[in-house]
Amino acid sequence: MMAKPANALSRQKETPLRAAGGLVLRTNAARLLEIAVVHRPDEQDWSLPKGKLEVGETLEQCARREVHEETGFVCRLGEFIGTTEYLVHHRPKIVSYWLMHPMSGAFGPNHEVDDLRFVTFADAIELLTYELDRDLLRRAAPMLPRNIGDVPASIAAHALIGA
Repeated sequence: MMAKPANALSRQKETPLRAAGGLVLRTNAARLLEIAVVHRPDEQDWSLPKGKLEVGETLEQCARREVHEETGFVCRLGEFIGTTEYLVHHRPKIVSYWLMHPMSGAFGPNHEVDDLRFVTFADAIELLTYELDRDLLRRAAPMLPRNIGDVPASIAAHALIGA
């Protein structure tokens, strides 16, 4: 196998990795909004579900697929929240996030995620390991429903999925 030329390696390091994920929302039995936070055993962290873009996939498709792989939930895509950007092994990574609403499914531990917790906004801020995730959550706050009356009926009907 032939080694890549130095300029090709340089371009690869400059080309951002693309990824997508979601802020998975539900309401609990007390009619409080909760957010899914996942634990990744390999990283020993609590984060929002996300993952890398596959060839030929849109960011929206990636967000749905990765959230399903990590949480077990098939979700409806909601409003675009924004992006986070950071370096992974000296290469920029840009992650796009959407609000997401579970329509079906259930969590089961897997090789990437061994635990999932639906927690309130305040608890998510405390539990998330990375400041980037906490900042994204704060940016999303104005988009979040304030109470169950603000949640669309289609979401409210599925509010207790996974409870």
